[in-house]
Amino acid sequence: MAPPGSTPINPSTVSPGLVSFGPLVLDEVVFSGGRILSNMPGGTGLYAILGGRIVVPPAQSALVGFLVVAGNDFPASVLQQMQSWGINLGVHRRTDVPSTRGRLQYHDSSFGRKTFAFTTTPLHPTPEDLTINGGSLLRASAFHTLATPEKLESLIASLQQTRGRLNISGRPRLVWEPAPFACKSENLNAHLQACKLVNVFSPNHLEMLSLVGADQPGGQPFSRHQMETAAMRFLNAGIGPDGTGAVVVRCGEHGSLAVSRSYQARWFPAFHDRTPHRVVDATGAGNAFLGGFTIGLHVSGGLTEAVVRGSVAASFVIEQFGLPQRTVNGAAELWNGESASTRIRQYRQRIGQA
Repeated sequence: MAPPGSTPINPSTVSPGLVSFGPLVLDEVVFSGGRILSNMPGGTGLYAILGGRIVVPPAQSALVGFLVVAGNDFPASVLQQMQSWGINLGVHRRTDVPSTRGRLQYHDSSFGRKTFAFTTTPLHPTPEDLTINGGSLLRASAFHTLATPEKLESLIASLQQTRGRLNISGRPRLVWEPAPFACKSENLNAHLQACKLVNVFSPNHLEMLSLVGADQPGGQPFSRHQMETAAMRFLNAGIGPDGTGAVVVRCGEHGSLAVSRSYQARWFPAFHDRTPHRVVDATGAGNAFLGGFTIGLHVSGGLTEAVVRGSVAASFVIEQFGLPQRTVNGAAELWNGESASTRIRQYRQRIGQA
């Protein structure tokens, strides 16, 4: 039985190809000049879901699912915006606590240096929350989460138990984004062990280097060889129960690296590496990449198409502060005035996969 206060907003009988256990955060954004924006929707869960939604057409929007845990001050406008995306959306209303809120502060005019802190206790969706609407969200073929190894193990155990109670068979794909604060060399073994529980392990390049104790001193150039060596350390230890999972390292402007035991290490360019003037703010880009990536895996089963869609999803997120603008022009859905399907074709052509 779904928790009290849980309501389907856009109910669907379609089993999603992506559900995220990340939270939706209402950010207070503070710029270096003193300007403040309030109630800006963000968070790992929202950006992952947005990334997945960007790279599917409206007719397939129910492939993306999300459960919003809304506190007693949650703005109706944010739910309405998400509802307009057509995703399989549910809400668990918590009248006893405030919504998840954070403070995102930029420390210079280049928007490169920033700090973030939660200002309320984060409200994460749980497997039990996903039992609303007959459990369609719980039947997802893939789940995304950002977690420490300990939290990951607990979440997976709860997910398996809850799915079993609803007689949901099969093992879903698990895409793990490690918690940045836990990516330290003293936690390497814990991460290596936890990787055996997931299908995709995806740190960013700084998190990966920190885990293997190879943090880059200031000014040291980015090294693909160093990144590949670190990725192979995880791959050789085993990703997934049968060792067939993948390591995907998100490297910002340097692109991304994907590798598995059956997929030779391959580098992919960042979508905007030739148009850096289009990049405004990278907040949420890594989460959006993984949302698009997970949907790409769902529709194709292959790492190449997964990275294509992840790269395109991230390209829209970094073009402004906050969420990209969605418009509908006749039968065409546009994000920031451009078609995601067009960008997907352009990126495939660029990497020789057209």
